[in-house]
Amino acid sequence: MLHSSHIQCLQTLLGDGALNVDPDMLTAYSKDWSSVPAQLPLAVVKPHNSAQVAKFMQYCHKHAINIVIQGGRTGLCGGATPQRNEVVLSLERMNHIVSVDEKAMTMTVEAGATLEQVQNKALEFGLDFPLDLSARGNCTIGGNAATNAGGNRVIKFGMMRDLVLGIEAVLPNGNIVGGLNSMMKNNAGFDLKHLFIGSEGSLGIITQLVLKLVPRSDESVVVLCAATCLDNLILLLSKLRRENAQNLSAFEVMWADYFDAVIDIQQLARKPFAANYAIYALVEFQGQDKAALQTMSETLLGEAIEQGLVEDVIIAQSLQDNADIWAIREAIAELLSRVKPFIAFDISMPISDMQDFVNTSKQRVADKYPKARYFAFGHLGDGNLHLTISYPHPEQLHAIEDEVLKIAGKMGASISGEHGIGVVKKDFLKYSRSDSEIALMKAMKNMMDPNNILNVGRVLNT
Repeated sequence: MLHSSHIQCLQTLLGDGALNVDPDMLTAYSKDWSSVPAQLPLAVVKPHNSAQVAKFMQYCHKHAINIVIQGGRTGLCGGATPQRNEVVLSLERMNHIVSVDEKAMTMTVEAGATLEQVQNKALEFGLDFPLDLSARGNCTIGGNAATNAGGNRVIKFGMMRDLVLGIEAVLPNGNIVGGLNSMMKNNAGFDLKHLFIGSEGSLGIITQLVLKLVPRSDESVVVLCAATCLDNLILLLSKLRRENAQNLSAFEVMWADYFDAVIDIQQLARKPFAANYAIYALVEFQGQDKAALQTMSETLLGEAIEQGLVEDVIIAQSLQDNADIWAIREAIAELLSRVKPFIAFDISMPISDMQDFVNTSKQRVADKYPKARYFAFGHLGDGNLHLTISYPHPEQLHAIEDEVLKIAGKMGASISGEHGIGVVKKDFLKYSRSDSEIALMKAMKNMMDPNNILNVGRVLNT
């Protein structure tokens, strides 16, 4: 437990019941969605605003108190699971939409707002915040920025980094930096927001953001395709990009091992396709004219069948059909709950290398760990492959992870496309970053957090 003198000082400093040491509260904040073992924090602090965050960090900086930042605790790399002798800083109370500029299509928001909250507020103005993840109801916008989240529509709108105009952040010493810039162009010196986007809370605490919004696409059509091989789906993706890039918003791929497993879990009255196939793709088109989208999707997918790129196609005819098809792709959370213990991989690579990587890694795991189950799916449109490997002996998971990520490193892939590094992957960062790059990251960490108190042991071994 945090020393009584610190508890008293922080309660006086922060007020408003911001600090809590109740055992039930500590248990509730002891773990994120990763497989990292739960660890009780020393205390939980829930500030109401940036000024309180700054006061808290000034005190922790002075007294060398280690902090772990939490948003929605939906990460899969253990970045928000407390480590030994850490105080949780939860931003969940800082969840307000500050303002929406309908004309400029921007939104200013506190970091603890959920992604779904931001999306819903944008819709009130006929706009859209296009980042989308299956954890939208739980993940926070600050956490999305801290990990540079990607999700389902990167192919059209880019990563979280591409959707942020300005950031306010609190440094480990309590200084508030950055500006809530709302301009598309601002080359006045270093663009400091990029220090914090993707650095997983190791360099500072994101407290507010200015987000880019886009015009709402009122209509969408979702298509489920079955194919014999990934190469054919890559050709399909190329065809759709060349012939209808303006409407293509998602292109998700699911190998049979994943697809069949989630279909079994969902216990559908009937399977989507009468036959079984090697691989499947979910394709989404967005636009303003439903009839035009429907006609276009039918024409393009009809041509794809004639060209032998796909074997069978289901084109959604209603919003419910759209949701039902997306439910197959987003069933990963339920699958993970049923295959514990597991490792969740998040690997980025050129799409031309993806099938080779799947074949090689799957065979390597099968040879060494015959009881392992292997599930593959991902965002083909942006080259981000997700694997889940389930194995009944958790003490072997680290060795399995090393085997797979070593293959990724040899192929020039990134060991993290969108989930981050956290504590789970920091031992493997060397497979994707050179010694000089890691040294520079450590130098930046040491400069901005000289007392090494903020999200210690995430991303980098220190």
